[in-house]
Amino acid sequence: MEPVSLPWPQALQVRMQSGLERRFDNPQDAADFLEHEWPVKHGEKYELALRTCYHAAHRQAPLGAAREAFVAACLEAKLEIVAKPTRH
Repeated sequence: MEPVSLPWPQALQVRMQSGLERRFDNPQDAADFLEHEWPVKHGEKYELALRTCYHAAHRQAPLGAAREAFVAACLEAKLEIVAKPTRH
């Protein structure tokens, strides 16, 4: 099954360790970031977030669970949740 871009009810704005900010709108964006750009590729919350976001992108896990797991992984990696912007 191909991944889909189902949006989270509320996007996440995350400040990277470099100071740059990045917005994540859906679990597919988060899973791609976790897999290819994540600063610390270990940790219990990282592993859970990667699995949950991947499953949510394939409609095999709830969107809310993926979002929560991604937030937890960000906090574990010392990435700051800057804001939780609303959709326009």
